[in-house]
Amino acid sequence: MTPMEMRLLLDTVLPFIIVLAALGTGGKIVTTWLRNRGGGSSKQELQAISDQLRQLQESVDTMAVEVERIEESQRFNARLLSESRIQPRSDGP
Repeated sequence: MTPMEMRLLLDTVLPFIIVLAALGTGGKIVTTWLRNRGGGSSKQELQAISDQLRQLQESVDTMAVEVERIEESQRFNARLLSESRIQPRSDGP
């Protein structure tokens, strides 16, 4: 092989090898990042999160029932106040 052919071969093959090495390294970095980003949660961690979400949902449901009960009480009191203002009192003789 002549030096000119060797130079032409290196000019053609070397960039191809550099691109392949860069893509391989970049791919490894991306796959490592994706694996560490969220795929590493264990079943125990997921179960703990699920239990916490269930408890939170039960607490929200309980608060909703209590708010509804308070709302009914306020409506009842407002109705009593409006009825007592409409009807004249019969306290005197």
